[in-house]
Amino acid sequence: MKYLMCLICVALVACQPTSFEFVQLSSTINSAGNVSATWSETSEGATTDFVYRLHIHKNSSPPQIDKNNEILRTNSIVDTTLEWQSSQALKITCLRGDVYFWINRSVIEGQDIRIELDSQCSETIRDQWTYIAPGTEKGKIPEIMLRDPRVQQSLSKENNSLDPNTALRALYNSEKTKEVIEIRQD
Repeated sequence: MKYLMCLICVALVACQPTSFEFVQLSSTINSAGNVSATWSETSEGATTDFVYRLHIHKNSSPPQIDKNNEILRTNSIVDTTLEWQSSQALKITCLRGDVYFWINRSVIEGQDIRIELDSQCSETIRDQWTYIAPGTEKGKIPEIMLRDPRVQQSLSKENNSLDPNTALRALYNSEKTKEVIEIRQD
């Protein structure tokens, strides 16, 4: 009985959600050199998507990034650029991801920072998401995706189509398939 209780306690502790940590991706410093904008990436586990956060903070090494200095949260930063228009104005351009959180002003050590968000992109879209419905015939799936082994595994051997109980969400471009998410319909 004592061992059973210990085993249950270990299982309960192991199943508790872990706190996420910020993984720094890139930074850009304003012209005065005293404020930085830093992208971070977080994920709360294997079954959740990545979340990208933009932080405004005092320029330091290492950067002091946390929830308190977050100004933007999105699910994609593909093609997104950051540009300091002045020492007090940051412009975010070509943001294609869904915006979950955004503020247009931040104060860092008494300095007022304006944040402009522009989702317009001048270049053509390189990456795109697509949904492939269950049972889709092989001939209707883009060739670039058919080369990916993750898509090949989802094809039914009998009728040369996607498994009738599986849909796919795929991120791809003209060069390769970047991500494949299998959606079971059971």
